[in-house]
Amino acid sequence: MGHADKEATEEDYQEAVQDLLAQNTPLFKKQTEDLTTYQMNFLRAITEVVHTELTTQENLWKYQLGTSANDSIIKRSLLKKELIETEKKLVYISDPVLKLWLRLEFGKKKMKRKRHTHCQV
Repeated sequence: MGHADKEATEEDYQEAVQDLLAQNTPLFKKQTEDLTTYQMNFLRAITEVVHTELTTQENLWKYQLGTSANDSIIKRSLLKKELIETEKKLVYISDPVLKLWLRLEFGKKKMKRKRHTHCQV
């Protein structure tokens, strides 16, 4: 039985995704290492499915994006770095692997913050 004849399992899929993420992690780290906190917060907002209305007071506060004027500056800089794309009023991360990597990275940071708050006496 050839490799192509084998039916992929969920485990095969998860392993392939992990391999893909591992192969791309150095590139993604390089692409994000010089981003400002505002830029990373903007990417976090997009990964959490906020593709429009980033400039509402609630989203500016929740994702710590600063002012609504700051939103335009952040968006332009991320477009220039080719990390996001826009279509009409939608803003999105065009690379699905980068989007998954960011979600995982933001999740790790959230877990670290939770651990630190639980450890305080």
